Order: sequence, then structure tokens, then C-alpha cells
Amino acid sequence: MMNIFVGLCVYASICKYEGQPLTFPGTKEAWNSFTDASDANLIAEHQIWAAVDPIAKNEAFNIINGDVFKWKHLWNISAEQFEVENGGF
Repeated sequence: MMNIFVGLCVYASICKYEGQPLTFPGTKEAWNSFTDASDANLIAEHQIWAAVDPIAKNEAFNIINGDVFKWKHLWNISAEQFEVENGGF
């Protein structure tokens, strides 16, 4: 499960319940830009490793899956999945 998508699912469910379109809450720049999301299991595995392996001590890490997407492409798919009107940007 991608972390940010849990919130999106809750938002889409509320929109469906209220009969409101799924409208993107971010900026135009965010709508059109590439972004990433990381799998919660990957983050958890990393945190456990960093907590127990001495080699990780005092180091900084950036943990991502490497998958990228644009909200403008994902939003329609999300609206279809939740059977709610796509409000777009």
C-alpha cells in the first residue's frame, strides 16, 4: 500500500458518500509534475534495518520505490475506481 494513497482512498470515499466530485486539492504545479510514492512495507523494512544494523548509524537515507506518476493521469483512474465524478484540477 502506498502511503499517500490511503488518504486519497478516504477522500474519494467521502466524495462518493457526499455526492461530490473528486477534485484535486493541490496546486497546478503538483497536478502536472512527476511525483513519487513509497510502499509502506519498504519504509518499514528500512526503518527496522536502520534501527538494528550498526552500519546505518548516523547516516541519512532516502527510501523510495522509484515509481513516478503525474496526478493528472492518476486522478481519472482514481475517480473511476471509486465510481465518483472526476472533478479534475
